[in-house]
Amino acid sequence: MAEPTINFCVCVPARDEAERLPVLLAALAAQDWPGPVMVSIGVNNTSDDSLDVIGRAQRRHGARLDIAVVVADFAPELAHAGSARKLAMDAGLARIAMAEDGVLVSSDADSRPPVDWLRNIAKAVDRGADMVGGRIDIDSQEPLPPAVSALRSAWDAYWAAVRAIEDAIDPLPWDLAPRHGDHTGASLAIRASAYQACGGVPLLATGEDRALVMAALARGARLAHPADVRIAV
Repeated sequence: MAEPTINFCVCVPARDEAERLPVLLAALAAQDWPGPVMVSIGVNNTSDDSLDVIGRAQRRHGARLDIAVVVADFAPELAHAGSARKLAMDAGLARIAMAEDGVLVSSDADSRPPVDWLRNIAKAVDRGADMVGGRIDIDSQEPLPPAVSALRSAWDAYWAAVRAIEDAIDPLPWDLAPRHGDHTGASLAIRASAYQACGGVPLLATGEDRALVMAALARGARLAHPADVRIAV
């Protein structure tokens, strides 16, 4: 493999995720990205054995993953998604802030990225994107109920039609078709410089990931949705 041209740090909030973290960390260790993958895990308000699980993963995947853990116990009014994601991403930023090519990659503890996830994100960044959203797929090992799957299919068809109109009227050179429309915390890469410029993750109980995207877009960041960037949740 060629030497990496981007310094990634995958940032994961985790609250009572001992059961799911091993799946995510094994998938990160299996990435076809060269060199160790930096991982920042923000463990917050946790009562299970997540720290022990992470420790075992560090020993098992030490040659592939460079894991750092930050622990917090938020007050009830701040024990929400915004605080948790900010904890993980701010800690990740501290690890790569001095790198001109630093990119933070938000994910979730219940995610399972394919082996080419980071490589395809890197390709989008190299094409000029400041943020890269990943398509959210439902993990085949935990399928949705039929009614929910049908609703998801309907939404997918609707937004595919909307994107087709957008692409015909006003295509963006850094977000060309074929593309999806997802940019949520399960798979959202952002240049460290863009993250700093927009103030990082806002302290919102829900929707903190989309608020981060909107804040970065307001400061001129370029958002891409490559069809080959996807993750199972």
